[in-house]
Amino acid sequence: MPTRYSAYRQRAELRDSIKKTEQMLADPYRMQAVTRKDEVRRNLAKDRERLDAISPPPLETDSRRKALEVREKKLREAMVLGDPRKGLEPMPSRRMMQENPSGSTGKHIRHEKFWKFHTLDANGNPMLAPDKRGASLEWKDVKRELCQDHEVDDPDIANLETFRPDDDRVPLSDQHSPRSYGLSMTAKENFDEVFPDREKLPVEAKIAAEGGQTVFTKCQATTKKNNEICGRPTKDNKPYCFYRNHRAQFEPQTEVA
Repeated sequence: MPTRYSAYRQRAELRDSIKKTEQMLADPYRMQAVTRKDEVRRNLAKDRERLDAISPPPLETDSRRKALEVREKKLREAMVLGDPRKGLEPMPSRRMMQENPSGSTGKHIRHEKFWKFHTLDANGNPMLAPDKRGASLEWKDVKRELCQDHEVDDPDIANLETFRPDDDRVPLSDQHSPRSYGLSMTAKENFDEVFPDREKLPVEAKIAAEGGQTVFTKCQATTKKNNEICGRPTKDNKPYCFYRNHRAQFEPQTEVA
């Protein structure tokens, strides 16, 4: 079952359609070309009823606004925090959704499916929604009723992603989106001081043996196929060409697959 109230864009499109039909009915010259005038009037009446059904009612009292604000907070906190004592998982974090580590897809599906058909009773306990309109759908309707005055300026006013939590989880090797963390210029300059016992690269040993700065015009990286020097032209006195694997031989990196 969808939400009770539609998004502002859908309501605005239906409202414009009703306005155009009303203008046509009020113009005798345009109505001369209409053969089924009664059908046009019936469709207009149906569109008006549908617009009233999918539009949130105006907030006329402060008590109604306060009740909606309390309900919105309870539903949001229940979906975000969950309840471990009752076996309710918390909402997957934004980082988990973006990096998609192992197990995150199942958590998202379970969380979404549960709150699509379950809501909270008057005491804040989870229950099966009697009208098959769970907490996620009810929250959208509550937000559209609360924020109907400025929904035109914020199309994401009833988007569940607006309150998806952040976390400080460190990306691990089980994430599905690859990442490469390159060292900053400051880290590269102080790399030898931090790791004095590291094994020097062949090109570094060559520069040290020559006792000065070497001007590179060709790539000094070794190829994987036959372990020979690449030899492609380089730019800005770099010892590597445009291949990422060749650059990695000279710039220490930490990669997370």
